[in-house]
Parts: sequence; structure tokens; C-alpha cells
Amino acid sequence: MLRILRNEYKTNIKRMSKGGAIAIGLLIEKFQEFLENLFEPKKKTKLEELYELDSIIKANFTISVLEITEERFEEVSSKLNPIDIQTLDKIIVLTYSCVNSVQKSELIERLKKNESLNKRLLDLIQFAENKSNILSLERNNIKNSLQHQLKERDVY
Repeated sequence: MLRILRNEYKTNIKRMSKGGAIAIGLLIEKFQEFLENLFEPKKKTKLEELYELDSIIKANFTISVLEITEERFEEVSSKLNPIDIQTLDKIIVLTYSCVNSVQKSELIERLKKNESLNKRLLDLIQFAENKSNILSLERNNIKNSLQHQLKERDVY
């Protein structure tokens, strides 16, 4: 269909004014964008990804994001051992992203109420660094940001 429109555009361009040709060109571009968006898979929000990850770790490792962030780290660390480094990174990144976003949900509100969440995320980052020798820039950026936030809070 786009080929037909483009061919008609090319043949009729000679008969149109410059403004009309531009308008037809824009129409074709917008229609093409519409078709591309129609068939592209919908991207999940960070919150949707966090809920999905929570379900996966509950099913496979019998622990939840809330347990990881709220229970004593000594108790949680034994349950974290079987979790692969990519999943640990997702837990860290998604938890940090959701808490620092404007999205609202019961899970995010509960995470935000946890006063020691930043410290717990740093514990998780340290655990992940000890578990793997792979450098994660995202994890490192979060670590630096959390350390900075904790220093500012201690100063004031």
C-alpha cells in the first residue's frame, strides 16, 4: 500500500504545488509510523517489569522483592545465592528505578517507606559484586548515586 502511495506521490508531484507535495509526504510518513507502531510489541514499564520479575523470583527462588528489601540481610543472602547475576542486577536496577520514578503502586509505596532501602540496595550491589567479576556500569552508577545520597543524608 505504501508503494502505491509513493508511486502516486511521484507521478502527481509534478501537478501539485510545493505545499501540497509536502503535505502528502508528511501524510505518508505519519501513516508509515502508525503502521510500524501498530505491529511493534508494546514496551513494558519499569513497574510492570518489576512485578513480572517479582513473580519469577517467587516461583523459582521462593523469595520476593519485598522480602529481599525488608528482611535481615543475613537471612536473605542464603536465598540470594542460587539467583544468577543477571537476575540480581534486574532486581537492583528495577527496584532503584521504580522507587525513583513518579509511578504509583502499592509495591512502590511500600518500598519508599523502607528507610533502609538505600543501604539494602548497596548490600545487594556488594553481594552481586562479590558473586561475579563482571563489571556492570548500571550497577556501578546506582552504587555511586546511593553512596552520594547516603553521604548527603548523614551531613544534614
